[in-house]
Amino acid sequence: MFPNSRYTMKKKMEKQFFGVAVDRSGILAGLMLTLILLTPLAGFATGFVASENVNRERTGYVEYTEETTATTEVTEMSTGAFRTAEATAISIGAATISTDNAEATAASTSSSPWSLETSLTFHIVNIYMLKATYRYSDRVELGIGPAYQNWKNEDQSFIGQAHAYTLVMSYRYYFWRKFNVELELWPAWNNFKSFIDDNTYRGLELWVEYKLGYRVDMGRRFNINVQPGIGHPVWMQNKWPGVDYDNHLKFILDELIFVPQVLLGYRF
Repeated sequence: MFPNSRYTMKKKMEKQFFGVAVDRSGILAGLMLTLILLTPLAGFATGFVASENVNRERTGYVEYTEETTATTEVTEMSTGAFRTAEATAISIGAATISTDNAEATAASTSSSPWSLETSLTFHIVNIYMLKATYRYSDRVELGIGPAYQNWKNEDQSFIGQAHAYTLVMSYRYYFWRKFNVELELWPAWNNFKSFIDDNTYRGLELWVEYKLGYRVDMGRRFNINVQPGIGHPVWMQNKWPGVDYDNHLKFILDELIFVPQVLLGYRF
């Protein structure tokens, strides 16, 4: 897909990806976890404070009626009323805890199965993508969308510049909580400009990527999926200078690349 990643992309993206994006997503994950833990505690504290206030009011009222020699009937009626108020306050506190827990659960994901995703790292090497994903089940998400590859390489492998119009197709599987694996296919029509012979090589090609990721939800709509992986070419209709190999396996292994992917998702 972008073979210059072995050299230029790998150096640039390792620095920017691991130096910035991972740290920020880790901070966001920590903040989200803290909010999720504090939300039910806040609801419990609200109910507890309400109950304590009722207890104080009841005690003060009983002392006042005793000092003013009020009748036992009035005192019992007042005590019963405060007990009712106390039970109501406790119910409100419990309802607050339940509501807060429900809101925390709802905030992690939207009921809509559709979302849009774009890469926060590929633009570093002039690759731009937008993918629509559909949540087929609790564990499976399917994706499809356009991409444009305009990477340029002046190093040892695939010397030239790509102009590839691409259709990205993906299969994502959540195997444990928010940990996921993903298979992506990158079929493309490429007008590759070779810097070796200064000719343009037009034709279809296919690349594949394998990724291991973890999704961090940021409220109901947004999420970040950190997905490092590897990729390699599968087939080229019109081979460029420098891609002539004795066998197909050697071609794949020699052009294996590292893919530091970070996706920003929006569920709608």
